[in-house]
Amino acid sequence: MGTPETSKKVFGNAERNVASAFEFAQRLVQVRDVQALAKLQMKFIQAQMQAMTEQAKELSETATKAVMDSAKAPPKGGLSS
Repeated sequence: MGTPETSKKVFGNAERNVASAFEFAQRLVQVRDVQALAKLQMKFIQAQMQAMTEQAKELSETATKAVMDSAKAPPKGGLSS
């Protein structure tokens, strides 16, 4: 799945996303009317879109750093002269 740092970020994001979904579900069962449902769903979607944007940015930065670090590292094995 890539570097350990990337894996850690992916799993951390997944945990936060699942927690958000469960929190949404808990609030959803308390909704009493359609207006409250629409408002709750809109807030949830907005929050998830913001989280997704932030997570994509973080993962992109982590992946870029990993590529740059691997480009700086001397090759392992390879041909000897």
